[in-house]
Amino acid sequence: MPPLQATLGSYIADTLALLRDNSNLVYSPANLATWVNKGIARRDIDLGLNRVKYGFTLTAGVYQYTFAQIQGGTLMMGPASTVATDVLSIVIVPLGFATSQPRYPLGRWPYSMVAPLLATSYPSYPVKYATYGPATLVMGPPPASTYPCEFDFFGYTPPLVNQSDVDPIPYPWTDPIPYYAAHLACIQDQNYSKAKEFYNPNPQAPGLYQTSMATMRARGRPLAVANPWANFPTR
Repeated sequence: MPPLQATLGSYIADTLALLRDNSNLVYSPANLATWVNKGIARRDIDLGLNRVKYGFTLTAGVYQYTFAQIQGGTLMMGPASTVATDVLSIVIVPLGFATSQPRYPLGRWPYSMVAPLLATSYPSYPVKYATYGPATLVMGPPPASTYPCEFDFFGYTPPLVNQSDVDPIPYPWTDPIPYYAAHLACIQDQNYSKAKEFYNPNPQAPGLYQTSMATMRARGRPLAVANPWANFPTR
């Protein structure tokens, strides 16, 4: 069975095996590390598994915040090293306690729809948010007070540097990485037909990366009952 936690070194070894270069005579260590790290980032973005949640207190009258500001708050769940690429949800906690009521999520709108709510002359409880650019979000109406919030982000793992550095996402989600790294190696070789065997987005002839990812999506999560009360009377 593969190790539950893969390292940069184990990923490189698996990639070299796919490329039939176990003696590491063809590819530079720097290129191999780059290709593996690109594979890890691609996996994280494609699957959305790398989640991190922060507690952060809003500033009264301020509607715009950067991801970096929010990640300077209190880490609640997930790896702190995650490079945030999008915010999945925002929960307002007006009374300031993790189990307090009321707690309510903000709806997500396009910026063009949230913009009319951003007038600082009329602060209130924020009800909608939008992202603006790659790492900034806005909330409207602007907060009337210093409301605590919970921000749920997803993102990607920062580059592994040393051979012993560990991918924080465990097996089986480690499986696709060597295929993507081998795909990039074949592109460097200008062996495009071989590169397509490792990565081909065509659903009619998927590459090994896509095949592995399909398995992760289909069976990598435990099954859940959508509605456990479905057979109970409704009145």
